[in-house]
Amino acid sequence: MRSYIVQWSQLIVRRILKMLPWFKKPQHSPLTLPNLPSFHHMKITHLPGEVKLFQREIQQLQQQLKSVLHGVLRNTITPEHTSLNPEERRILAEIDKERDRANRNNVTRTAAYVRFYLQFPEIHWALLAHMVSRNGGWNMTDLHGDLSGAFLTAQQRFNFYRLLERCNALIFYDAYPQLLLYAKSMEHQRSYFHLLPYFQVSPFMHPIWESFWSVSRLQREGVEEAGGAETARTASSVLTVALIINEQNVIETNVLTISPYKEILHSLLFHLQEWLHFNYLLFPLNSEQQDRDMTPIWRPLVGRVVTQFAQLEERIETGRMLYALLFSNKELTDAISHFVQSQPHTGSRADYWHQVFTTSGAKRNHRPSRQGFPTLYSPTLEAVWEDTQHHFPTMRPWFQDLTAILQFQYSISVKDVDVTDEYYHHLLQMVTINPPKRK
Repeated sequence: MRSYIVQWSQLIVRRILKMLPWFKKPQHSPLTLPNLPSFHHMKITHLPGEVKLFQREIQQLQQQLKSVLHGVLRNTITPEHTSLNPEERRILAEIDKERDRANRNNVTRTAAYVRFYLQFPEIHWALLAHMVSRNGGWNMTDLHGDLSGAFLTAQQRFNFYRLLERCNALIFYDAYPQLLLYAKSMEHQRSYFHLLPYFQVSPFMHPIWESFWSVSRLQREGVEEAGGAETARTASSVLTVALIINEQNVIETNVLTISPYKEILHSLLFHLQEWLHFNYLLFPLNSEQQDRDMTPIWRPLVGRVVTQFAQLEERIETGRMLYALLFSNKELTDAISHFVQSQPHTGSRADYWHQVFTTSGAKRNHRPSRQGFPTLYSPTLEAVWEDTQHHFPTMRPWFQDLTAILQFQYSISVKDVDVTDEYYHHLLQMVTINPPKRK
C-alpha cells in the first residue's frame, strides 16, 4: 500500500513540475565551467586494477569464503580473550580508544579517514569513505540550511539526521578498527587480522584482509614474486569492493531494517526527497579558474544522484561506481585528492562553492551570487548538531551465504560524470521552489 501511495505521489509531483517554466533545463546554462580535461561520457568498463589475475583471485576468494562460511554456520568462529597475549590486549585497547576518539561526529570521522589514506594510499577505500562521509555531513547540515531545511518540521529534521548519523557512525565503528589493524600489521611487519573478531568484524572480511596483507607486505619489501603494480592494484580493488559490500550489509542488518530507522527510510517524505534528486553525491575537484572580471571561483564537481537508498544492491552498485569514478583516471584522482588536502571538512557546502553557500545565516541573501539567485545558508556541522552518544550492541551477522561474491564480478559503465552544470541547475530549481527570505 505504501509503495502504491509513493508511486502516485511521484506521478502527481512530476506532472506539476513539468508545468513550471524553470523545470526544463535551459539550452545554454549561465554557468561557465573552467577548462578541464574532458570527463564527459567517460566509459569505465572495469574497476581499477582489474587485470588477468582478477578472475583467478576471485576464484581463490570463493574457496576461502566457502571455508569461512562453513565455520560461521557451525558457530566455530568465536574469539577467546583468554588466548590473547599482553601485546595483543594492548593493541585492542589502543584501537578501541582511537576509534572512540575519532567517532565523535561526522567531521572527526571524515578527518580520520583521510589521515589514514594519506599514510596508506594503497587502501583505496579510505579515500572513498572520506568522500562519501563528506557528502553525509553536507546532507546533515542541509537539514538546517536553505536547501531542504525549510521543507521539514523540527521532528522531521531530527529523524533524518538520526538516520544519517547512525549509518555514518556504525560504518566507522565497524571499518576503522580494520584500518588500524592494517596499520599495526605494517608497523610490526606481522599480521594482526586474527584480532578482527574482537571488533565484531564479519568473517567475510577475514580472508580478504589476509590476502591483501600478503600482497601489500611483499610489495613494500620489493619482492619480485609480489607481481608488480598490476597485482597491487588488483588487491586494492578486491579489498575496496569487499569493504563496500561489507559496510552496506552492516548498516542493512543493524540500522535500515530495524526500528525506528526503517520507518524513516520508508516514509513518504524520504521517497519524495529522493525522487526530487536531493541526494547528490559530489566529488569536488581542485581545478579552479577566475574569469576576466575576477569574479568568484567555481570548483568543478563530479559524481551522481543517489536513488533507491533503501535497496542494498543499489547502494553496493553506487559504491562500486563511485570507486571506479574515483580511481579509474589518475588525473581525476589527483584533482579530488588535492581538494581533500586543501579544504578541511566542516560540513558546510561552502567548502566547495563558497560563492553560492555561506556558513553565516546573518550574511545570506545580502548579496546575490553571480548568477542572480540569493546566497544560500549552509552551516557547519558543529554549529547545528551536537555530538550524538552512540551505543553499539552486538552486531547482527549478515554473512550467511555466498551471494556477495557475485558483486566482485560485475563490470560498470559511467557516463556524464561531470555534474557541475547539472548540480547548478538543481540549485536554480531549489531556489525557485523555495526562495530564501531576505532579512
